Amino acid sequence: MLQRSERTLAAPSTRRSSSPWQSYVKIFVLILACGSVQAHADLLYGVVSSGGITSSGSEFPTQNWNVGPLPLAVTSYTSPVLSGSASCGQCTGTATGSATAWASSDGGSLHGYVTASQSGICQNCVGGFVQDGGSFSIQWTDTIYVSGLPSGTPVDLMLTDSLHSSESFSAAGVVYGPGVSQLESVLVLGGQELDLFNNQGAANGLVTQSVMVETVSGATLQLTGTLDGSVSAAGVASATVDASDTANSYITVLTPGASYTTASGISYPSPSAVPEPKSLWLMVTAFSGIWVGTRRRSTSLG
Repeated sequence: MLQRSERTLAAPSTRRSSSPWQSYVKIFVLILACGSVQAHADLLYGVVSSGGITSSGSEFPTQNWNVGPLPLAVTSYTSPVLSGSASCGQCTGTATGSATAWASSDGGSLHGYVTASQSGICQNCVGGFVQDGGSFSIQWTDTIYVSGLPSGTPVDLMLTDSLHSSESFSAAGVVYGPGVSQLESVLVLGGQELDLFNNQGAANGLVTQSVMVETVSGATLQLTGTLDGSVSAAGVASATVDASDTANSYITVLTPGASYTTASGISYPSPSAVPEPKSLWLMVTAFSGIWVGTRRRSTSLG
């Protein structure tokens, strides 16, 4: 449409000139064409989220939420809080199952929580037992523009994924199956990927991982952070994944003079360099040794 309009403007003056209303129509068509391009442009940042709770044998209905497949262009998002509890039906015996799940994001930080429990065993049920479960999945996407130096200048970035979480699970009468919990945090920037797991409570607390990202000034990179959690409880069991505090993304600029901006306006500052207790003790011991050595030398010289 744009090329055809340019050819019309460049046509020889001997052609019959168009009437004013025809010009207005052409302008209107051009506006529509530009508007359609903008309407189909990909979102540069936002959230994709899904999750649900399920039950097999209990009477609370399966519930789900889903935001996607395109990112929701917000910097703060909270999913519905899904929750259900009921006793099993059409069986002998008594069992009560429950499940809860939700997820949220604020400025690239991801949070999630899911729990399920089973307090008894129903007999003579299809499948032989009652099982409850839940899951959440939330993804944050942002566009990173590397700048600050002449275009094409090599720039090194440090990408850090930080996951603070806890998991608990218990099982009695494991013939019917124990509680199961799984959690994964994935962070990707410029083709470099970090993957943190906390399955069955193996990594409770704070865990971090970093990787070098080599790029150039003027480059456009996509940052994607994903947090997935799921639990299931069968027989007499319970399981909880608590990542409400939290999965964080950090970008450290290592090349002097380089910088970056983001499509969302969110910054990803470097994690605070607080020494771990063990490292701090080693530092204190080292400085104490240096001080003692210095004192001895000054005493011998005196």
